[in-house]
Amino acid sequence: MADIREQIAWQVRALHVVDDLLRAQLKSKTFLPVLRWHVQDAGCTAYGESFAGTDDLRRQAVNAWADRLGAEVRETPLGHGQARVTVSATVELVRVTVTALLHGDDQKEVEK
Repeated sequence: MADIREQIAWQVRALHVVDDLLRAQLKSKTFLPVLRWHVQDAGCTAYGESFAGTDDLRRQAVNAWADRLGAEVRETPLGHGQARVTVSATVELVRVTVTALLHGDDQKEVEK
């Protein structure tokens, strides 16, 4: 039973960090792009993903969150023209990861 309580406590901590990040935006004059947020069921991780309309918008979303989190963006090629851009930082003991899948479609649209 104690393991479940501890796991729930870490999830609550992760939710509080996301809540704090979002509430800080409400007090700010500049807003970060909206993400879909998930809290992991084990450990202490909050995971945000951008589903903005284009690769450029998704990349901009991750870059904006990277600036807010004070961390660098990593790009991982996935093959077939796709890549994943990711930024991770620890905020109040919670690992916050923001990511987006780049489909490589933006360049194809330009070439048409």
